[in-house]
Amino acid sequence: MKINYMQKLAFSLVLFFSMSCGSPSVKNSDKLLSLAAHFSINHRSVSYVVNITGDKLVYIEKKHRGNSKSNIYKLQISDDNLRELEKKFLSAGANRWKKVYANPPRSAGGTNWVIQYKSDRLNINSKGKNNYPKSFNEITSYISTDLLNGKPFR
Repeated sequence: MKINYMQKLAFSLVLFFSMSCGSPSVKNSDKLLSLAAHFSINHRSVSYVVNITGDKLVYIEKKHRGNSKSNIYKLQISDDNLRELEKKFLSAGANRWKKVYANPPRSAGGTNWVIQYKSDRLNINSKGKNNYPKSFNEITSYISTDLLNGKPFR
């Protein structure tokens, strides 16, 4: 399996935050919620990556044309946003998503995506190419609008 630049960068950022932040956690009710998440969408012309460790979020936007630099944003996210993200996953049925949404026949190029989310209460590991679960747009819209303050993620 060949690993591309964005995958290496995303892995490096997750590893960096895991090492520099110690044990990531967020209070959820009276229970401690450990949280790590990786979301990526790769189009032919642009890739978007979101990594969350604890209350730290890193967003990367990489255009694939010319000598474009990656735009990297580091944000702190609130406990409320993290709880709401988990509620969105549950209400969207993401805990029942298939592991792989295969490329439809006769489909070339297109969009690859990965959603990995792990907390004390929920574990999601799903990916696809040109094929999405029904509630996919609900999740990516929430990430773009509420977690990224309107930055693109689709």
